[in-house]
Amino acid sequence: MAEIKNVQEVLLKKELELARVKKELEALRIVAPLLRDEEDWVRETAKPTLTVTGQSLIEAEAVIDSPPASSVTPVARVKR
Repeated sequence: MAEIKNVQEVLLKKELELARVKKELEALRIVAPLLRDEEDWVRETAKPTLTVTGQSLIEAEAVIDSPPASSVTPVARVKR
């Protein structure tokens, strides 16, 4: 009789696990399309469309990274 009870307990445990997995699958089926839509939205909005004074963002960064012409002072060599 103890073995039958053990089998019943195992069966109940497996049924509860199955119910949990079914709920998880249902949740994933709901969330997966939402995540796909969000991924598409991020991909669409992440395009470099910003401009700075008519320049592309890459050109503007190059200008920012280079030193201004006025800060470069020529050095003259003096003969002695």
